[in-house]
Amino acid sequence: RFYTQLYSLVTLPSLGGANRATFALELDLFLSSAGLPAYVSAAFAKRLGRLALLAPPPAAALACGLAYNLLLRQPAARALIHRPAADADAAAAEDPYVAAEAEPRDCRAFDSCLWEVDTLRSHFCPSVSSLAALFARPFTQSTPPVELAPLAALSADSLIRVETQRKLKRAPIATAPAEPPPRHAKLWVP
Repeated sequence: RFYTQLYSLVTLPSLGGANRATFALELDLFLSSAGLPAYVSAAFAKRLGRLALLAPPPAAALACGLAYNLLLRQPAARALIHRPAADADAAAAEDPYVAAEAEPRDCRAFDSCLWEVDTLRSHFCPSVSSLAALFARPFTQSTPPVELAPLAALSADSLIRVETQRKLKRAPIATAPAEPPPRHAKLWVP
């Protein structure tokens, strides 16, 4: 009954509201239990992934961090990310997950895959896409969890500040470099 109530509290306002730091840290604590059933872990991971798609970047980053930590602690729920989905659009159309279901047992999250993470890898905010890219790395005993306190403290202003101060590895160019003509081509000379 407790996890059903907690599941109903995981919403966009709770991840983006004024008390989101406290909510995120307590949610992470409650989901860290080793005795948590796999279907409950899968339901929370799936709901957090779905909310990350709909949330503004600070809340999406927090949802990704929470889902990553959950999957890191609950090996049985990792089946969601290892289950193949041929195409993210096709997976979204055929997803058996019932988002409107209030009961984690009945939402069919364990029958689904976490296609939301694949979509978030191409998120417009580099902080969110780099967090989503963590799911593609192997989970090992030495893999550290994501620190949630800095993610909970993020705001739109702080994200903009971080991204504008970030050094680019490669500067984008507006035009493609000119290609030399093929050697066998005849050059027209007037």
